[in-house]
Amino acid sequence: MANDPTRQLEMVTLQQRIGYSLQRPDLLQRALTHSSLAYEQAAEGLTMPDSADNEQLEFLGDAVVGLIVADSLYRRYPEKGNLPGCGRLL
Repeated sequence: MANDPTRQLEMVTLQQRIGYSLQRPDLLQRALTHSSLAYEQAAEGLTMPDSADNEQLEFLGDAVVGLIVADSLYRRYPEKGNLPGCGRLL
């Protein structure tokens, strides 16, 4: 899959459309690969690197978004003492 010319062209086209050229285009490929596809391709014997799906990146992204939201809430409402209670509402 990583050496698929059609897929590589799609990745280049996507980078052109968003106006940003990635230093690590392999991470874009990984970010756009759902775990079910990675497992399916592994079962078919296609070469895929370990953990070549988006689950780890998704976990990291969720953590970064959570950090940004928590920082924003902390800065916006410094007088509130119960910020952990706000997390249940998000």
